[in-house]
Amino acid sequence: LNKSGNDVSVINLSDGKNEAKISVGEGPHEVIISQQEEIAVVSNYGNSNKPGNSISIIDLKNQEVVKTIDLGEYMKPHGLAWLKEGDTFLVTAEAQQALLMIEIESATIIQVFTTQAKMSHMVAYSGQNNMAFTANMTDGTVTAIDIKEEKPIKVINTNEGAEGIAVSTDETEVWVSNREANSISIISIEKLEVVETLETAAFPIRISFSPDGKMAFISNAKDGSVSIYDAHKKRLMHTIPMEQKGKSDKNRIAGTISDGPVPIGIVVHPNAPFAFISNSNADIITVLDLEDMEVAGTIEGGQEPDGIGFYNPEK
Repeated sequence: LNKSGNDVSVINLSDGKNEAKISVGEGPHEVIISQQEEIAVVSNYGNSNKPGNSISIIDLKNQEVVKTIDLGEYMKPHGLAWLKEGDTFLVTAEAQQALLMIEIESATIIQVFTTQAKMSHMVAYSGQNNMAFTANMTDGTVTAIDIKEEKPIKVINTNEGAEGIAVSTDETEVWVSNREANSISIISIEKLEVVETLETAAFPIRISFSPDGKMAFISNAKDGSVSIYDAHKKRLMHTIPMEQKGKSDKNRIAGTISDGPVPIGIVVHPNAPFAFISNSNADIITVLDLEDMEVAGTIEGGQEPDGIGFYNPEK
């Protein structure tokens, strides 16, 4: 997603070329992809002058927006997670301290949960536990929401600037990146409390796990790097610089974070040893070789790439 370009780049990984650009709403920030149904869901966050309140549904096969869901009073949609892939999803409404459950076919909000916290930005979902977790940036907390009981059950203190969030592959933990505190809080889902804290490089902003659950990837926006942790031993394995220069234009959104490349979005290839990192202030996607643990190359992105996902049309 290109949040300043208001569009989506479709990049063919066989040659690294952009094969399509799809216009969506203002300020697209996050995306989730359903492989089976061949659709992508995009949250249109808007900008500082005009908060967004819509979701774009993209037909990946035909590479076009087939539905736009109006969220009405719910503004600044951001974090996304599948509740039932291709059918129902969760999205944060940052301005209303809310988490919405949305059905794609009817294009309607079917449930609203309060997060009881300010600036609920990202969301992660554990199907095994039927629980959603929102990272609340202003309060430095995580809200645990019981989807079945339709209510928040605990607000957990993490640290300043709680933003990136992901459920571990075995669904026993929630990892949260605290961008102002330069730390990772690890929450036990069973106990609903922080059980361990890890130090990171400057401004950790997103978290993603490898498909086998062995590695956790953290993008450090101010440091211009990605840190890779052993997810089981809870120790730092590698920190890889993005090797890109940032744009000098201070009017760029990412430019308010750093004059470096500002890595944000992370996606790990499900079947090959590569990860892809969107560098929002460099308009570049960095390719990481996970065997050699180094930068393998770059792919041209759009204007301030942010949210990123992987889709296999031949699956």
